[in-house]
Amino acid sequence: MDNHTPTILINQLILVGHRKEYTIPFHPGVNIIYGDADTGKSSILDIINYMLGKSSLDLYDEIETSVNHCILDVELNGINYIIKREIHKPSKPLEVYQSTYREIEKAFPKKYKLRPEDNYECSGVYSDFLLNVLNLPNIKVKKSPSRDDSELLRLSFRDIFKYCYLNQDDVGSKRILNIGTFKETKTKQVFKYIHNLLDTNIADIEGEISYLKKDLNTKNEKYKSITEFLSDTQFSSLNQINQSYDSLEDEILNLKEQLEITKGSMISDSEKYHILKDILNSINLNVDKFSSEITNSEYLIEQYTRLKNDYLNDIDKLKSIEQSRNIIGHINETTSPCPICESEINTDKLKLKHGIDSDIKISSELTPLKRRIRELSSLVEKERHSHKQKTIELNEFLLEKDKARRLLDEESEHMITPYLSERDGLLSELSKLEERKKQFSHSLKVRSEQDKLANEVERISDRLGKANVKLTKQKEKAPTTDSITSKLEILLFKYLKKVNIKKCEGISINKSTFLPIVRNRDYKSITSGGLRTITSIGYFLSLHNNGISSDINLPRFLMIDTVGKYLGKTSTKDEYLSDTNKKEDALEDISDPAKYKNIFEEIYDFAKVSSDKGLTCQVILVDNDVPPDIQIQHAGFVVKHYSSNGANGLPIGLIDDIDSI
Repeated sequence: MDNHTPTILINQLILVGHRKEYTIPFHPGVNIIYGDADTGKSSILDIINYMLGKSSLDLYDEIETSVNHCILDVELNGINYIIKREIHKPSKPLEVYQSTYREIEKAFPKKYKLRPEDNYECSGVYSDFLLNVLNLPNIKVKKSPSRDDSELLRLSFRDIFKYCYLNQDDVGSKRILNIGTFKETKTKQVFKYIHNLLDTNIADIEGEISYLKKDLNTKNEKYKSITEFLSDTQFSSLNQINQSYDSLEDEILNLKEQLEITKGSMISDSEKYHILKDILNSINLNVDKFSSEITNSEYLIEQYTRLKNDYLNDIDKLKSIEQSRNIIGHINETTSPCPICESEINTDKLKLKHGIDSDIKISSELTPLKRRIRELSSLVEKERHSHKQKTIELNEFLLEKDKARRLLDEESEHMITPYLSERDGLLSELSKLEERKKQFSHSLKVRSEQDKLANEVERISDRLGKANVKLTKQKEKAPTTDSITSKLEILLFKYLKKVNIKKCEGISINKSTFLPIVRNRDYKSITSGGLRTITSIGYFLSLHNNGISSDINLPRFLMIDTVGKYLGKTSTKDEYLSDTNKKEDALEDISDPAKYKNIFEEIYDFAKVSSDKGLTCQVILVDNDVPPDIQIQHAGFVVKHYSSNGANGLPIGLIDDIDSI
């Protein structure tokens, strides 16, 4: 089928982190990402949006602390590009490689800035690059279409991409596509641009043809000059360089394998080596044993000495008591008058207070203390002797260890000497081959650039031919607003009928806002959030379905975040609930699981029809859940499934190793 609608096909998104790479693979058709809340599902779509030119990225903590930069492996109109962008410096230019991820080393990167006014030396503006490779007209539109002297605004890729991404905020929102804001006028102009409805369409196509002719002549001259230079310098052809490069890679791989074998052979199997190794291991065990025993002996000496000192202190206290008794003398009377107040003093209390006791009691306490001190002194002396002996033995083992280590080293050196020259020779050869590989890599990049320039000339020629055909069609029979809206009305009606909304009537497209009308009510006047969700998804799907049978300026690529919004899946704590009428949702029977399932089925049908017609399309869906029937029938379409607690072995989220740190 001859269809010139542009295509975007993402192969993989790679988050390059400090610890690892986090890769999300994608394929043509429908791709589903689902799982628990706060696992990074929506971030995947936000990062893709960022990689396609969004000015900034909303980072959650795990991504901010774990990721350095992102890589998008994407096919734009069938040509593979690798896009690399920093996440912590969003204003920094992007790097674009016309290459596969596997062969990125063979390509020179081109840098593109995000805004024309950014002060960077680059190949151009990123939006212009995307419009160019997708064969989308790069035009200006009137800021106020009704005024002849209106200021002209350039349409960017970001303006067009709004029709490719229904984010979590926009699904079922009354403010979808900037309705009711100052941007609404430009959004309507973009709708006309997508469907070739602009009043200046013929003039725009003629301007594009003129630009393409000039660009083609410039590229042809550049290609001719480069080809002549490479021919004069006898530069090898791309195929020759590729063959040499691949051959070098094989040689390098073989050398590395030989080097590993040589390193392994350097560990000898000789009996003497193993005997020495066993002796050294035995000595090490003895060293560890005596070191441990010496440490334990030092600990016991310290403990015995402390206990002995405590007993000595106790003896000193008892002797002090005895001295106090001798100084105070014997008190015969148990009571005595106070010389000041003449009251009686109890001498027994004085004895108790000053610790004055009989000679027998003091003597009985001193005797065992002295005995214990003698015992402890004996233990300390014994441990000190043991410590000394063990230290002598440890030193002997350390000397043996040193001798055994020297013998082992000498034996190892003797054994590995035959391999050293072989290893050094391999390393030298490997170094030469690596250097040659770098040279061939540079040559390969030069020839690849020439080859890409030739492809660019061919692509511009093809684009010029299509522009001429498009101009002829426009002059013969330009599309009208009525014809476009009529097609969209039919597509939207079929979708709503299959989803099975209640009272599927009064379905049309507002010719002023270009937004849906359901039951003769404008989209923004629909009070049921669930019905708005169904309608908004159906509207976007209808726009892309129209691109199957018509040439439109809208990439056949769609991302939808939270398909089940307002469809009985929304948490009672969700902030979005204030934007819906629960009674209207109940009347619509929004929570009917069949409606949720039917939306998925309609999306699958779109992808299947595209595939059956040989057209590339891609849809990426994100939600907390997936209808059970869909999980069974279309299990192969699930690219990521997350569980916040790792249930059933599922990854805990986009950053799946955060628990490890």
